[in-house]
Amino acid sequence: MADPNAVSGCGVPFVSAGEQVRLAAAGFESGATVSFAARAVSLGGTALTVPALADATADTDGEIDVAWTVPAAPAVGTDPAPRAYVIDATGDNPDGGAHTAYMTVPLVAYPATAPCAVADTASTARWALRCRSMC
Repeated sequence: MADPNAVSGCGVPFVSAGEQVRLAAAGFESGATVSFAARAVSLGGTALTVPALADATADTDGEIDVAWTVPAAPAVGTDPAPRAYVIDATGDNPDGGAHTAYMTVPLVAYPATAPCAVADTASTARWALRCRSMC
């Protein structure tokens, strides 16, 4: 898995297609069903379809921590641009209202070797989804 603290020369965390990352969020009702919305775009401007993520169940502390596999990218010859992914997690909060946690930094995946990558020796990557407003 990628190291979320390894920042490329590009200034954002990076991963490769097929790599697993962990998505973590808090602020949900204990036992709440949390659904995910994922969006992606090629940095060349092409909108991408992201496979659906399975729902998760918040633990007793109202937190989720799930693994997600970065989708395969089109062949480099088809679209060599990196891809940017953002994922939101939505479920009930402890007061019974809706709570949505958002990625504050997009996850960047390269279709081949990242041109500005640093060595990755970590065994776990964790991207925290943060509350953006009124959570």
